[in-house]
Amino acid sequence: MFNSPRTISLGNLLETEYDIMTENKISFRKQFGKLNNKSRKDAKMEKCFYCNEPCSSFCNSHSIPAFFLRSIAVDGDLYTSNKLVNIPLLDDGKGVNQSGTFHLICRDCDSRIFSDYENPDNYTEKPTSKMIAQIAMKNHLKSISKRTFEISLYNNMKETYYLPEASSNQRQTINELDLQEYIEEFKKAKRIDEKGWDNEYYLFHHQILDYVVPIAAQNTVALVTDFEGNIINDIYNHSPS
Repeated sequence: MFNSPRTISLGNLLETEYDIMTENKISFRKQFGKLNNKSRKDAKMEKCFYCNEPCSSFCNSHSIPAFFLRSIAVDGDLYTSNKLVNIPLLDDGKGVNQSGTFHLICRDCDSRIFSDYENPDNYTEKPTSKMIAQIAMKNHLKSISKRTFEISLYNNMKETYYLPEASSNQRQTINELDLQEYIEEFKKAKRIDEKGWDNEYYLFHHQILDYVVPIAAQNTVALVTDFEGNIINDIYNHSPS
């Protein structure tokens, strides 16, 4: 029986690893589910990440507006990226209410601060600076939620499955660094939205298609080089600078 899950490199599973996961899928999913539930509980915050007010029940916020997801869902379900990665432990599909969600802000803030971004009528023209700032906030909130959860997950895996100290510490160092950068970028996007500043984000391409694309994606990308090939982000250097 496979009792000690290790760090998984997505899309790069060895055939033997894949076979082990497939053969022990039920037992492995039970272990994985318990580990995830405990980690989510440990990672849960006590205050809304936007207004900083105490919050016991957070909004089920979508990183991509739900109306986009509903427009491409089939019987209310969507494929996840695992349909391509194909890891036996993970689901290939989810319902709209579980797709790309995070739980960091209160319901009042979620309904108020993303009103421009989540209005379907605003997508008939080029997105405004305010909409782009709200998109940035959503992206960074989703990333903050993911990294906060992963920090708790690795702590629990270290205690339960006795992960190697060196590799576990290295992973947590990266997670902590990422988390701080996401928080700073969220604060920046929040200021831009609140102040109504223009030209803080550069929209380099915009196009309205006359057909429906069955894929919804929205994320941040760390550019490694500029157009001349000069390094602008050394993504393998752990230094915050």
